[in-house]
Amino acid sequence: MDNRQVWQRLAFVMFLVAALGLGACSSKTTGGGGGSGGTLPPGTGICSDTCERDCTTDQDCDMTQGDLCCDLSPAGKSCMKASECPRACTTDTQCDMTSGLVCARVSLSISQDYCASPASGLQFCQSDNDCSIGNTCCSIYNQPICLPPSQCPNACATSADCKTTSGEICCTSVGSLEPTLVVPGLCLNPLYEPCPQTCTSSSNCTSMSAPLCCNGLCSDTCAKTCTQSTDCTNQICCKSAWQRLSSQQTKIFTASPTCMGTADSCSTCAYYGGCGCPGCSSAGGTCSGTPYSCSLCGEYSSCSLCPGCAPSNTGSCTGTAYPCSYYDYYSSYYCTQAGCTWDSTTSLCQGTPTPCSALTSETTCDASSYCYWSSGDCTGTPTPCSQVSSTNCSYNPGCSSVTTCTGTATPCSQLSSATCSNNPGCIASPVTSCTGTATPCSQLSPETCSSNPGCQLYPSPYGGGVPH
Repeated sequence: MDNRQVWQRLAFVMFLVAALGLGACSSKTTGGGGGSGGTLPPGTGICSDTCERDCTTDQDCDMTQGDLCCDLSPAGKSCMKASECPRACTTDTQCDMTSGLVCARVSLSISQDYCASPASGLQFCQSDNDCSIGNTCCSIYNQPICLPPSQCPNACATSADCKTTSGEICCTSVGSLEPTLVVPGLCLNPLYEPCPQTCTSSSNCTSMSAPLCCNGLCSDTCAKTCTQSTDCTNQICCKSAWQRLSSQQTKIFTASPTCMGTADSCSTCAYYGGCGCPGCSSAGGTCSGTPYSCSLCGEYSSCSLCPGCAPSNTGSCTGTAYPCSYYDYYSSYYCTQAGCTWDSTTSLCQGTPTPCSALTSETTCDASSYCYWSSGDCTGTPTPCSQVSSTNCSYNPGCSSVTTCTGTATPCSQLSSATCSNNPGCIASPVTSCTGTATPCSQLSPETCSSNPGCQLYPSPYGGGVPH
């Protein structure tokens, strides 16, 4: 099974696995809950391909393979790899402090503390001042914990409490995923955090990604409970402590991205965005400048788009075609399009390319490297810029549109993440903090150099040498 499925059965084991940098070792069907105390009812198991061995002492396990009898209370004990065995604790000294482990709560549903990395442990709080910079004291659970704002959605009772213009809805079924929530619902954007769909049968499930009704929720997979192996299909009924333990991980939800920044003025918006920013509107405009001659218009633009100009002929293909060897090891398609012959045995392009002047269509001309299609002479008298509409102004080289943009720009915080980028000065991003010290450019490999803004390779692989 993948890590997500392992979490569904044994959260605190995986916290320890993550702390030690290890991976999951099982490969069976996900276990599912149902009984009180976080375990399945007595005598009930999960249909699975294989089954762990329950134990009383370490001697019941294959110690030669590094297995120990691990306490998975309240489900019981099962043989597991020693490195994945959870270690209960009351103080940090009971943990491997040399490896950076501390004694911490790892789930709101588990009252016992376990040895884990500080990042895996929950940090409880009373106010934002109790949390590290950039985090907030999130009070949507039965015990407030420190989380980044991007992982603490706003509470709601109806969608009217949410930013519906940003795609948020009030999801009131979240309690079925996390029993420690103390709010009726959370404002979620389904694009970033799906809202679970409740069900009584699979016919209620309408999503292709979650077509099965499993324990009252639509899911992509669903474990089958059993009392004996005859209840399973080509599997065995596994009743080990590992299988009986249900999910106790605290579900962390993703909040909708917020629009950050300061909205630019409408005049700035007109300069950068053509007055398309929310809250701004165009107030007329004029076309000014001196248009290029029709011959220049045909060279820089499409002749038919320049008011007052028209093409004088159908056009021709000009330029100097690349030699056939240019296409060696490259592509048989472009080789043959250039009028050359492709040798599939040697992957070489041979022959003499068709001269650009011999290509009579724009399609074949563009397919031959270094040939380009000329629409021919463009004749006529260009229309003065002042007589060209603002819509067509930008098509005519030499003319420019001067448009006044008026209104009051909508604050970034009121924009949806989808429209945020339309307003210069606003950035759609989850509210998170970026801390630490950036790695110096000199310590980055050539492959990772460009990943750090401000670093670049010298000399550049594209030429140009060291910039001045």
